[in-house]
This record gives sequence, structure tokens and C-alpha cells, in this order.
Amino acid sequence: IYILDVFDYKSLIEVKFIFCALAVALAESSLIVCSIYFPSYAIKRGFSENTSYLLLTVINTTGILGRYIPGYVADKFLGRFNVVILTLLGCVLVSLILWLPFGYSLKVLYAYAGLYGFCSGSILSLSPVCCGQISRTDQFGKRYSTMYLIVALAMLVAIPIGGVVIGTGSIHSYNNFIIYSAMLNVGGILCYLVSRHACVGFKLCKF
Repeated sequence: IYILDVFDYKSLIEVKFIFCALAVALAESSLIVCSIYFPSYAIKRGFSENTSYLLLTVINTTGILGRYIPGYVADKFLGRFNVVILTLLGCVLVSLILWLPFGYSLKVLYAYAGLYGFCSGSILSLSPVCCGQISRTDQFGKRYSTMYLIVALAMLVAIPIGGVVIGTGSIHSYNNFIIYSAMLNVGGILCYLVSRHACVGFKLCKF
């Protein structure tokens, strides 16, 4: 009975909720697989182990601002869905424009780590409020737990797939992994757009 109470299976047939949950699952899967395998990529490029962990520290440090500033902009100006879509687009762009073609440069990797950390910060901070925005107050607890069950199941699949894509760890395989990570974010953007459309259509408004 308790399991049935905490799992909101009725919400799974609601377009705005299920696509919001899928968006969070894909975006967070991208963030986690990137965080797991980014240090090993730096080592493969010939940089030291200390440098690889420092790059990860940069991602986490700039993520502090990435949690605060987009949240403030979302509340005051653009709306939560709009901001998280824009920041996910930022993650895709820095991955494909900086990391993929110029990953051999340590300076570029530091720039990527800073920009990606900032853009990806909103993945964690805005997902609860996006869920709350499309839920009644009395629904939020069950919907939030249901959403993160979907996120957990998605990560059980996404993380091993990332390892398979990397395979033997060649630069070519890592480049395929970068594309894989970026495409997870693209999927998150598309799902957020579908959820947003189910609520307000194609109208340009604060949402």
C-alpha cells in the first residue's frame, strides 16, 4: 500500500508530466555520464591525474553559480522551462563547439569545464521547480518521487551505455561519447519543449 501511495502512476498518462520527467532523466543522465568519464578523457589526452580531477572541480565550482543565477533569472524574468531549455542548449553547444573539436587543448578543456559547469548547474536546481510548476501542491511529493524513479532507471541504462561507447578508450571512441552525451541533452531539450507545449502551446511567454 505504501509503494502504491508514493508512486503516482496516474500521472504517467499526462503528457506534460511524463515528458518533463523524461527531460529530467535525459538531462541528468548526460550530466552524470559526463562527470564520470570527463577525467579519464583528460588522462587519455596526456594530462596528469591531478589535472583531470581539477577539471572536474572546475565543473562543480562553476556549477554553484549555475544553480543560483539561472534560478534567479527563471523566477524574475523568463520562467523555469524557458531557462532550463536555454541552459541545456548551452551544454550542447559547448560540448560540440569546444570539447569535441578542441579537446586536445588544456586551455580549452578548462574553458569547457567552466562553461559546462555553469550551464549544467540548472539541470539539478530547476528540475524540482519545473515539476512543481505543472503539479498541484498536494500532488508534488508523489510526482517528484515518481519522476526520480524514472531518472534512476534511465541512469541505470545511460551510464553503462556511455562506457560501451568509450570501449577501449581511443580518442575516436571518446569523440563518439561526447556526441552521445550531447544527444542526451538534445533529447532533454525536446522533451521539455513537448511538456511546455502541452501547457502553453507555442506561445512565447514566461513559463
